[in-house]
Amino acid sequence: IPLETQTVIDMQGNDRYVASRGGPAAGWLGVSILIDHAGNDHYESALGGCGAGALGVGLLFDDAGTDTYQCAAWSLGAAAYGAGALIDSGAETDVHVSHTFSQGVGGPRGFGLLLDADGDDLYRANGPVPSIYGTPGSYMAFSQGVGVGIRPYDFGGVGALVDLGGNDRYEGGEFSQ
Repeated sequence: IPLETQTVIDMQGNDRYVASRGGPAAGWLGVSILIDHAGNDHYESALGGCGAGALGVGLLFDDAGTDTYQCAAWSLGAAAYGAGALIDSGAETDVHVSHTFSQGVGGPRGFGLLLDADGDDLYRANGPVPSIYGTPGSYMAFSQGVGVGIRPYDFGGVGALVDLGGNDRYEGGEFSQ
């Protein structure tokens, strides 16, 4: 199987990157890099996007702007058997919304990183997947800087959510933070 390599460099503009799965910046059996230098951008994917790697490497680097990252699962700096990173170096307020296995998650033998430099940011990984334990009003997440393995088959990786500044809000469901 040939490995796919993709590099996108965007210099300016308020952009929308939308995929149903495997993007933007999803390295599945390959390498995918997205670098966006300016603008208020919107990133969206249902499965495996926004700096996600599965047997590969995914990197999303956003340099400036008020950005929205909205992905469902295995996204926002998540990886299994690879590496995934979302790096936002801007000082503006950003919104990070996902469901499960997202926001700096290292799955089996993976390294996941979500790094945000500054801004009053929101990190939400709290729904809609119901609680594993059936707890009303609680949701499963496995998100926000965690390592996750598959018992008893393989150990978890390394996950990190690092925010260097701002007055941030973190909302995480079960097995978060």
